[in-house]
Amino acid sequence: VHWGEYGNVAIISPQMVRKVVELVKESGAYPFVTDTNTIYSGGRKNAIISIETAAKNGFTRETLGAPIIVADGIYGMNKVVVNVDGNILNEVEVAGDIYYADYVIYLTHVKGHELFGMGGSLKNVAMGCSTPRGKKIMHSDAKPVVKPERCKACGHCVSVCPEGAINYVKYNG
Repeated sequence: VHWGEYGNVAIISPQMVRKVVELVKESGAYPFVTDTNTIYSGGRKNAIISIETAAKNGFTRETLGAPIIVADGIYGMNKVVVNVDGNILNEVEVAGDIYYADYVIYLTHVKGHELFGMGGSLKNVAMGCSTPRGKKIMHSDAKPVVKPERCKACGHCVSVCPEGAINYVKYNG
């Protein structure tokens, strides 16, 4: 499940997740609730911060009735590389604890997404089960582009980029 950044309301509520956990337990299984690390800085960039963020959004062992883990480990290194016969990728990195789980029940949400238009089950499973490196590979052709007709050369983008990935160079052409 995606427990979101702190304060995010575009998530499935912990109460709904608990209902699924209860049904899984009734079947005799031992469920856990999981998400994976992100590639951007924020409240899910590593497992320690992510579990704290989950708790702030109401996702705890007590509220869900099941343990919470980050399936790709503290820093996204718990992984299994899987060969695929894809048109673009030949291999993908799957979070180790998801790969080795006996079964996966994926609770997903629909949301707007800047690259896909709408992010639903397929996008959420692909990204949600991947490591940060795997996510980066899937996003690798999504590079920033300057639209000269809209750029005012004010440098605002440089000051607000959370990753420090933008530089401003004055062009003397």
